[in-house]
This record gives sequence, C-alpha cells and structure tokens, in this order.
Amino acid sequence: MTKTPEDYKEIIEDLKVVGKRELQSLLKWRTKVLTKLGREKKKAGKEAQGIEEEEKADAGHDTDSELEEEIKKEKVRELKELKRQKGKKLEQMAKLGERAPGTVVADAVMRFSMITRIE
Repeated sequence: MTKTPEDYKEIIEDLKVVGKRELQSLLKWRTKVLTKLGREKKKAGKEAQGIEEEEKADAGHDTDSELEEEIKKEKVRELKELKRQKGKKLEQMAKLGERAPGTVVADAVMRFSMITRIE
C-alpha cells in the first residue's frame, strides 16, 4: 500500500509518537524524493549549461574583455621580467662586492675612530 503525501505530513506532525515501521517508511520516502529532486536538478543544470554554451558560440568572442585580459597578462609578465632583471643585477653586484644604489653604510674605520675620540 503506497502512502500519499498527506499521510507523510501526518507522520511528520506526530513524529514523537511514530512507530518503527512508520519511521522507516518516512525515511524511504524522503530518500526517494531527494533522489528524484537531485535528478531533476542535474537535468536542469545540464540544459542550462547547454544553453549557455550555445549562447557563447552564437555571440562570438567578446573582444573587449579578451583584450583587457591580454593587457593584464602582459603587464604581469613585464613586472616579472623586471623583478628577474633586478635580482640578477643585485646578484652580480654582490659577487663584485659592490653595494646596491641608495644604501648607506658607514665605514668601519670611521666608527672606530669616532669611538676613540670620544673617550
């Protein structure tokens, strides 16, 4: 005997006093409903995805957004290249014992000579 949704509503309302058999039938009904809803959502999602793909194919390429993306990628690439070149330059300077431009380092001899003068 199959139960109607009204029967399940009654079972849900009296959930605290429901027996084992009614609880099992309620759980089975719940899983059936969820699987059916899940299948319907998947179908709707696939149909929507198919429609979106067709619209994209029909509309062609959005040149403005593509150009903007290409410009951003090019800027990022240029920044990476500048960082790499700067790193190479600093590495070469370190090998030669030179200091990076803009850095001020007091000479060790001057420091010691100042200390001896104060005393």
